[in-house]
Amino acid sequence: MTVTFSATDRQIRLSRGRVWFDVARDGRQFRVVAGAVEARDIGTAFAVERASDRITVTVEQGRVFVTSDVAAPPVTLDAGQSVSVERGLPSAPRNVDPETMLAWHRGLIVFDRASLGAVAEELDRMRPGRVLVTDESLRKLVLSGVFRADDPDAIIGALRDALGVKTTTIPGLATLIHR
Repeated sequence: MTVTFSATDRQIRLSRGRVWFDVARDGRQFRVVAGAVEARDIGTAFAVERASDRITVTVEQGRVFVTSDVAAPPVTLDAGQSVSVERGLPSAPRNVDPETMLAWHRGLIVFDRASLGAVAEELDRMRPGRVLVTDESLRKLVLSGVFRADDPDAIIGALRDALGVKTTTIPGLATLIHR
């Protein structure tokens, strides 16, 4: 993340990861730029997440204006809405539960009937090395639960216990989820 503040503008450039903002109004514009996507605050608390080719903006309170440098119409998000942008093209805004979607900034990870594919993506952010699902059919299994964000091993254990999958970890390199 790179931060640039001036007399008229506050800009954050997000290279990777996710970040949550509770923006104070001070007369300056507040913008978050992640790749081809810009989220401009209109007085709010919101999060921006950059994961591989997808950028997700989720609004907890207030309103955010999301644009892309691709010829796509801008999107205005209100509290409880989220949009994902892939290859510069935004999805339709969807209603979300900010308490669940943004639980990570309170130290929790919440899965509500999350696919194993989505769980693996979350684990990939939390653990050193890659998290790989070796069998594509496993990606459709679902997991529900609330976990501490600083304990990815508890999620791995839940995958084994609740879903009956096996895991193999090569420390610092990869975690494989398999049959």
